[in-house]
Order: sequence, then structure tokens, then C-alpha cells
Amino acid sequence: MAAMDRIPVHVISGFLGSGKTTLLKQILHGEAFGDSAVLVNEFGEVGLDHLLLGALDHEPILLKSGCVCCNIRGELVDALKTLLAQRDAGEIPQFKRIILETTGLADPAPILSTLVAEPILNKHLRHGASVGLVDAICSCIIF
Repeated sequence: MAAMDRIPVHVISGFLGSGKTTLLKQILHGEAFGDSAVLVNEFGEVGLDHLLLGALDHEPILLKSGCVCCNIRGELVDALKTLLAQRDAGEIPQFKRIILETTGLADPAPILSTLVAEPILNKHLRHGASVGLVDAICSCIIF
């Protein structure tokens, strides 16, 4: 499969509280990204970010067990394979992209290497955009 024919996986990462879920919510409620599959990675006992996204055409998949870049790479691989299988079987709507919101603790590099290293994923998926968010306080000094 040619690179452009594979489904892009876009990764939204950033520190805790940097606005990842807010950005994802804005993206998904626009018409241009209505045909997206969503994976939300949460760290901790109770996941909340997927609940903050609001009404979507289909529910996001919540990856619970920890940091997607190290602790649950197997869970990520399984979730992506499941998404592809459900799409092919017509169990979920067709999607043109996958958006993965990482936990604020994740390093996106191992996620991208997982897409390359896993043969089935590499055949069907490709790296899309990586977006890193930073929450910053701006202060100005006026002379």
C-alpha cells in the first residue's frame, strides 16, 4: 500500500493541563474532522478526558492502563488493530484518520516507532501530524 493510501495517525501530546482535550474537542466538532477515529490515553485510576469531548458520532476508545509510550504499547497495538478490523467489517463508520490524544506523561516517539515496527499497522497506517501543546504564562516587561 502506498504511503498516501495508508490511514494517517495524528498524535496530540503535551503536558498535563496544556489543552490537549480542549483542542481535540474543537477539532472533532468541526465538519472537516467528522470522519476521524479517536483514541484517548489516560493515566490514573479514573479516565475523564474522553467524557469531556462531548457528543460524537461514535465513542472514543479509552486506553487506560498508563502511559501509551511505554507501559501499554501492546494495548495501543491491539486498539489500532481492532479499529481497523471493525472498520473493514462495517461495524463502525469508515474513518479517514486516527487521532490519538496521549496522556501528559507520554513521549510520542515510541508511539510513532510502534507504527513502523508493527507489520500489520505499518501496512495500513502511517504517521500523520504530531502536535505538541504547551501551557505558558506570558509576561511582558514594558520600559
